[in-house]
Amino acid sequence: MFTTDVFPAQAVWAARLERVGEACADACRVVAYANGKTLSRPNMRAALERVGVEIVEVGDVAEAADERLMTDVYSRARDAADAGALATVVVTCDARLRVCVEQARVRGVFTVVVSDFLRTWRSRPEFKHLLARFSAGSRARDDDDDDEAYARALRVIGESGKLFKNSKLARSADVALLWDPQRVLATTSDERRSYALARADVDDFGRPTAAPGGVVGELTDRDITPWPTASESTAHHER
Repeated sequence: MFTTDVFPAQAVWAARLERVGEACADACRVVAYANGKTLSRPNMRAALERVGVEIVEVGDVAEAADERLMTDVYSRARDAADAGALATVVVTCDARLRVCVEQARVRGVFTVVVSDFLRTWRSRPEFKHLLARFSAGSRARDDDDDDEAYARALRVIGESGKLFKNSKLARSADVALLWDPQRVLATTSDERRSYALARADVDDFGRPTAAPGGVVGELTDRDITPWPTASESTAHHER
């Protein structure tokens, strides 16, 4: 089974992002920026807090979350006693955040950007069919053959070089990680535990074996290297 339920899925995503953070640093925090309207949805705040996500509530004006995130990323780098000992992972599709990522990087912070860099490529005729078979709508799990076919699809896209070259957000960071919200990935024990915490379950019944959304590769010039092997190794060696 796999989940597309909003709140439990967000708990799984938080666990997956925590794994990214742990690949870059010895300790990490997952922080969510959201306005009052979003947090007022039933169980939203409680579910996120139960899985250890720190919440920063922002105003209801447009782009308030992005503005606050930009300020926090820059301020953290500016005020750090030893910026070189820090790592910052920014999860966004807003190219404007490249500014704060670049500023943090200049100050010595190890920077990672996680984004759905494929979002404008999925609708292109040459890639639409290639990627559709790996979406949550058509597949409920991943396996070895599926993983290899998906990796080949990413390589075809990455070899053109345009995905990285055309993304100022990707080029602003030390490491750019590709998040695919449609890719169905098997869940780990930690992710299933987060799912259960978000639902306040007390047993294993109904915990998903797979869920859509996760980091699938590291984006470089003319290549997309499958995650997690290369990215985890890259991050640790850089530190």
